[in-house]
Amino acid sequence: MNERGSVLILCLWVFILLALFAMSVAFRARLATKIGGFEAHRFRQEYDFLSAVNLARFFIETDNEPKVDHSRDEWYGVPKSFGEMDFSDRFDLEIQDEESKASLNDAPEQFLIEFIKVLKRSNIEIETDTEDLVGSILAWRGQTALRGKPTLGFKHKRAPFESVEELRLIQFISARDAQRFKPFVTVYGQPQERIMKVNLNTVHPYILEALILSLAGGDLPKQTLREAIEKFRSTSSPIDGEEHDMSKQVFQPSDLRPQRFIRMLKLPDSAAIEQLVSQLMRHVTVDSKFFSVRVKLRSGKTASRAESRSRALESVLGPRVFQHRWNTGDASSLRSAKPAGRPVTVPLEILSWREVVA
Repeated sequence: MNERGSVLILCLWVFILLALFAMSVAFRARLATKIGGFEAHRFRQEYDFLSAVNLARFFIETDNEPKVDHSRDEWYGVPKSFGEMDFSDRFDLEIQDEESKASLNDAPEQFLIEFIKVLKRSNIEIETDTEDLVGSILAWRGQTALRGKPTLGFKHKRAPFESVEELRLIQFISARDAQRFKPFVTVYGQPQERIMKVNLNTVHPYILEALILSLAGGDLPKQTLREAIEKFRSTSSPIDGEEHDMSKQVFQPSDLRPQRFIRMLKLPDSAAIEQLVSQLMRHVTVDSKFFSVRVKLRSGKTASRAESRSRALESVLGPRVFQHRWNTGDASSLRSAKPAGRPVTVPLEILSWREVVA
């Protein structure tokens, strides 16, 4: 009887151990399947993101007027031919030029002061004192502000901003103010030029107003100039002579000569206006070099829980300038060639890549 009981207990223990082993194997298999599903989903996301960025590059590079960028371009905003492509049911795509914003690295002190004042007048509340905020921006990038509280004793970067997110690291700013600044600023500027330039066709009205107010001159001529530019940008004109097909007017490269600019906008022929326009022409362009790309993945009706949390990509495309090492492209003479230092621009590289939960 005791032997039978012992055998029964042994059998029960074996059964329990086998059951635990089976449960462990099943758990591991289920976990491996789940991880595999996450990895497969992540791979599809990366593939779609890369496809979207390459598609944005294609739209921009096939622009019929590459030297003039504006909101009428086929690629601007949601590309007009994007909806006809198979990709359009997998993600949303939006493209904008970065020259519609102000560069944190090149913006002059007076512009920054006027810009914050414009934001406040437009009911965008900025908590930090204007001069303190401007002083901390300049100190972060290695310059000394003429106004505001002293910035000594704070560990500043003393180098250009590499990301708009760095605004949260400067001395005098709140997290809320940094968030309010983000839609209007960029860290990218015209290659090889250490002066802030904006695209006159796409620049935000707040930035245009602040730029004109920061110029040397009287208030009345500045107001006249700003109103004339805004009137031109908001006035529609026929496309290719078709009266029924109207679109916003666009500044061309040839329009950025002071005398032509004054005549075209029908500005008063005065020394004050001519001085303002001459200053403004140093800070404007119509040819954008940097482009922000936003991609939002779509989730289907039968998406799993892992796929239901849609992700978005914020990327910037633009030219990267580097020094060319050789003064000849002949491979046979590379050994004898001397460094030339000639700048070479590689168009539309991926300069930034940031994934966020949409």
